[in-house]
Amino acid sequence: MKKRILATVMTAILTAAMIVGCGGGAGGAGGAAPAGGSSQQASGGAEGGGAAGAVTFNIGSSSSGAFYYVATAMGQVLTPVLEEYGVTVVGEATNGSVENLRRLQAGELQMAMCAPSNLLDEINAGNVNKEDVAVIVPLYPNTYHLMAQPSLGIETVQDLFDLIPQQKLSFGIGEPGAGLQTLWEVVLNSGGYTRDDVNAEQIGTSEFVDKFIDGDIDIMKIDSPDPAANVTNVITSRPDGAQILSWSAERQAAINEVDPYIVPDVIKGGIYDGYDEDIDTVCFYPPLMCRADLDEEQVYQFTKAMFENMDEMVKIFQPMSFIAPENMQLYYEAYTADGIAIHPGALRYYQEIGVLD
Repeated sequence: MKKRILATVMTAILTAAMIVGCGGGAGGAGGAAPAGGSSQQASGGAEGGGAAGAVTFNIGSSSSGAFYYVATAMGQVLTPVLEEYGVTVVGEATNGSVENLRRLQAGELQMAMCAPSNLLDEINAGNVNKEDVAVIVPLYPNTYHLMAQPSLGIETVQDLFDLIPQQKLSFGIGEPGAGLQTLWEVVLNSGGYTRDDVNAEQIGTSEFVDKFIDGDIDIMKIDSPDPAANVTNVITSRPDGAQILSWSAERQAAINEVDPYIVPDVIKGGIYDGYDEDIDTVCFYPPLMCRADLDEEQVYQFTKAMFENMDEMVKIFQPMSFIAPENMQLYYEAYTADGIAIHPGALRYYQEIGVLD
């Protein structure tokens, strides 16, 4: 399955700022959160039958990167639209997926973005009760840019797996507790390895990017919509560039067996300087989650307004052009198999427009 490829480049400010937005890879809530009120649990339930009161939908994002910009755009565009329904939307800067999910469970956030792998891990660890959370929409494709030092002489993910037993390679896997580490475990597991088989450096994205540029780390991975600013940074900062590893159909199938939310993808030739040919890879669509007890009508109006005002949000953050109702069709069976519900308000919208039965 191949995604639509980003045909235009983001504005210079967003492109320069964008780093991987999932899983707290940025480390720390160092970015300034968009202005907004304090968190509060939404009032009014879907079962109440009466109109819900005024609520603030605080969306847990990340300290920077794609999650942060998506939540910021939603707050700026959707709050005026949803005013008549008593809904204020606020993007809240956090440490990413794991924090978002735990605070969503605690009622400190009403909505949260996360990586699917982190969602399942937090459910399996007992930190999140799947009956308490629900999906609104799978967002955009977080494309895997698995990068190796050119001096290693490898071109594919299979080459990487063949090299691991021969050489103790250094990997930048994200800070302790970051969702990025979970995503790395899935990659390694798909090749029959664990982090114990490599020199796993538990450092944040900015640090491992710098170390890769300096030649002090062998392997790094950026999960981000194309074009990814950190990938561009690496390619343009090194005279010999970097090798973006390609995924064979076999390797794509293997990682999908480990995590069914990771699907085939393509980095189109020409997106990055010096990479004129398509590169087969994988991606996942991070879901926008919410508390299951949010009012059905308010979530319906949020979902409807999100899609009907997407053009305005794309002006703020271009990768939001990938957010479409049809994304739900990609993952509906997987969510259902894992017992993760689509929020009734969102489901009503998808059924209304014919995306789901």
